[in-house]
Amino acid sequence: VEGHRCDEQPSAVGPSRPRAHAWDAASAGARPQPAGIGGSASSTSRCGLGGPAVVPWLPPHSGLRFSSSDAGRPPLGEVRGESLLASYRKLVQAEVRKQTTLIRSLGKGSRWGEALEVLGGMSGRSLTPTAVTFSAAVSACTRGRRWDAALWAFAEMRARGLAPDLIAFSTAINACEKGEQWEFALEFLSQMRSQGLIPNVITFNAAISACGRGRQWEAALGLLHVARQEGCVPTVVTYGAAINACEKGGQWERVVQLLSQARRSRIAPDVVAFSSAVSACEKGQAWEQAVCAFHAMQLQQLSPDLISFNALISACAKGQQWSRALALHAGLPGAGLMPDLVTFNASASACERGRAWPEALQLLPELRCVGLRPE
Repeated sequence: VEGHRCDEQPSAVGPSRPRAHAWDAASAGARPQPAGIGGSASSTSRCGLGGPAVVPWLPPHSGLRFSSSDAGRPPLGEVRGESLLASYRKLVQAEVRKQTTLIRSLGKGSRWGEALEVLGGMSGRSLTPTAVTFSAAVSACTRGRRWDAALWAFAEMRARGLAPDLIAFSTAINACEKGEQWEFALEFLSQMRSQGLIPNVITFNAAISACGRGRQWEAALGLLHVARQEGCVPTVVTYGAAINACEKGGQWERVVQLLSQARRSRIAPDVVAFSSAVSACEKGQAWEQAVCAFHAMQLQQLSPDLISFNALISACAKGQQWSRALALHAGLPGAGLMPDLVTFNASASACERGRAWPEALQLLPELRCVGLRPE
């Protein structure tokens, strides 16, 4: 817009005649015809808006239109042109936010495939996804347990020059935990620091859990130490992830130490943490420590699950404590639990190690009573 009407062209024959603009169709309730379909040039480009030629999502009564009835009025100036451009940008931003909200809603329902379809369709609609849009897509794929798709969306965001925020990094690290990609989790932590972002306790929890799934107990304990140094207060989830990592690494002594640290910090471990501790002691053939962890769970007024009972029965079997093992087996109905095949195998193994064959034979009728077949 340079002091002339954008819909008036000089004529070599006579006086200029106002020509109907493409946006007249919008005022009449019809869609404007973009350039390349029926017009010679884009309406927005002729008016200096600099927008795309095809904007299929633009509402017909958006206010961005011209009419031949404007003939005889004062020419549009720079102020009017800037107002139109600002209105156009607001419409674009509103549509991007709308698509981002849709992706977030699909993610809550674990509909990651549809979320990626919406993300991919934005480019065809002349919409540019923001970092928040990509973060929503990463979260949708993570909820759908598609860590590979989540990491693709995260990489695409960075390839477009968008800087991930703390939430985006944390979501990507959570995807690494789901996919047992502990190397990527540590790499993302390093990239966060280089970008000037400080990880929070949620970020550390996801990274520690990723190391645990990758059986990297040393890296998990290192992250726990770094979290404390940087002022992050560990939670029950933090200690549970570290205990699980050490349990998978066969480090029952460190598991016992972590339980003590949590209790000194006035953090009450949950059933999952205690079950991991009992299982770690069972694998380390430390039946006495397994019994202590089991009793500590009960003193904390937590109800042990079947996994905890089975781990303790197996620990007693390895320690040749067949009477303890059978007492735990007999106490399952009182705890509201039904023994499974793992329970019977552990109890039979305890009887075998203790040469208590009459007690082992008594397990067979009970096995059939609960509807299980002996192996």
